[in-house]
Amino acid sequence: MATAEAARSTRRAGTPLVPEPSRTWPSSLKWALLIPVLSTLASWFAQYPHGMWLGIPLTFFTAGAAAVVVGGLWHRGGAATVVCIGTFVLAFFAGPALYEVYAKQAGEAVDAVVTATGQRESIRHKPLESCTVAEPSGAVHHISQQQNCFGQFRTGQHVTLYKDPAGLLEPFADTPGNRAPDITGLAVTAGLFALTGAGVFLAGQRRR
Repeated sequence: MATAEAARSTRRAGTPLVPEPSRTWPSSLKWALLIPVLSTLASWFAQYPHGMWLGIPLTFFTAGAAAVVVGGLWHRGGAATVVCIGTFVLAFFAGPALYEVYAKQAGEAVDAVVTATGQRESIRHKPLESCTVAEPSGAVHHISQQQNCFGQFRTGQHVTLYKDPAGLLEPFADTPGNRAPDITGLAVTAGLFALTGAGVFLAGQRRR
């Protein structure tokens, strides 16, 4: 009786009550899935030619939404900082890791030869490694770091190009016969996805 009377007194005084965790978990779970999923999608979009123009704004939008919900609506400033950082880091790792898995598992393997190596200048005027490879059919591809040219290939070296069946993504280059994806990249992506989602969910359960 005393507890019920105290609760009624609190309501009459106009003091807001913290929602019970049992009532907040649906919205917490919704945002815990939505934030990392949007970050992953943004990173995936950035793998397409000119996809940066969609991926980068979506990444900032996702981080902003996380800051508003976790920090503004739920009043968990520390958690909001962690989640926003996790959103940006996830967007950095997820796309390349998924791109490699998709290319190697679903792509058409085509033999090619490296005809030239060098560097090109990025839009920020930084040197980036690049390779030129040629297929036996005569098709020539300019491979960037995004397609796995980091200076490890040499002129005249045989490589395998994994070409997107849909023809939308640039081919991914690797040494012949190496279809195994980078486990480290996938593990980091999965960990960041789980960390970001867990941070959002726990903040939602402890909202003020």
